[in-house]
Amino acid sequence: MGSYYIFLQPHGQSLVGGGLYDPTSQQLNSFRQAIDRDPAAFRQIVRARDFVQFFGTVEGARLKTTPKGYDRYHPANDLLQLKQVLALRRFQDEEVLAPDFANRVVATCWAMRPFLRYLDVVLA
Repeated sequence: MGSYYIFLQPHGQSLVGGGLYDPTSQQLNSFRQAIDRDPAAFRQIVRARDFVQFFGTVEGARLKTTPKGYDRYHPANDLLQLKQVLALRRFQDEEVLAPDFANRVVATCWAMRPFLRYLDVVLA
């Protein structure tokens, strides 16, 4: 299941994120099958204005080639290659120490909700 992650560390290493950091083979297969069937649903979420504003793009380790069993010319090959499926927003130290940091974390988590909901549905 996708989950929120808050990591605080000095020197610009703080972040708020979520998704599939260390998915099981079954979870990764479920994600890939969902992408294979309908990549547009996931792309709509990760191309939404709020997602792009807070996270930029989906991050995570990826395969160098297409996973076995999938067409290497699949239009969503970039997503099928993911071994991790993460939304990450990094914070500088001055942002973490600012009085509105808690509000920024809450806004970040709200922006991540559709992403995590998608993962919860495809992993159910």
